Amino acid sequence: MHLTLGLLLNASGLTIMVLANSWATFMMAPSGVNEVGAVVGNIWEIMKGPLWNPINLHRFIANIGFGGAVVGAYAAFKFLSTTDPEKRAHYDWMGYTSNFIAILAFLPLPFAGYYLMAEIYSYSQQMGITAMGGILAWLFIVQAVLIGTILLAGNFYLWSGMSRTEGSERYKGLIKVIAFVLVVSFLIWVTPHTLILSASEISLLGGSHHHILGPLGIMPAKNIAVNLMLIATFLSF
Repeated sequence: MHLTLGLLLNASGLTIMVLANSWATFMMAPSGVNEVGAVVGNIWEIMKGPLWNPINLHRFIANIGFGGAVVGAYAAFKFLSTTDPEKRAHYDWMGYTSNFIAILAFLPLPFAGYYLMAEIYSYSQQMGITAMGGILAWLFIVQAVLIGTILLAGNFYLWSGMSRTEGSERYKGLIKVIAFVLVVSFLIWVTPHTLILSASEISLLGGSHHHILGPLGIMPAKNIAVNLMLIATFLSF
């Protein structure tokens, strides 16, 4: 009964999410309208815009990761608030399992993001440039900080838990290598392409791009960095 209700709840929640995604993507990339914005298509043409499926995929994967993280937070609270050894062992297992689910969903999430951005560029190149290299680009830097923190925290949690397992000592040398890859990749990922500078700073620097660190601010370097972080996290688990 519990599983059945849970599946029905997930099905209804997924339906609401998909419908809400159609509203959001219609506002971003309208379909089924003419050049003056009048609706000329049927309801399916309007719903199934160019960004609808990419957003559906991205949010579906993200919600699995988010669900795992919420359960992990609950397990952490219960672990810290009890002194019963059996309950602590149970919530420790629960925290590891939910963290594993969250990371497992988190690993393919950037590729769903690539798919979404590819469709945005296909729909409107100017829209993609504005998002990735224009006024909204700093939001991606904030996103990089948050995602990098999640990956570092997830790996650290796993490494901390390994110390309770017999035979884990032989992996401690690898932890340092993985941590080095994660930190260096994280620093590359948060390097901005253009810097917020005053006129005097721009004249001293000779432009708004740093001569040495400038190449790290463009997507080829960032894609390599984030893929290395994902591979390192996968190896860690």
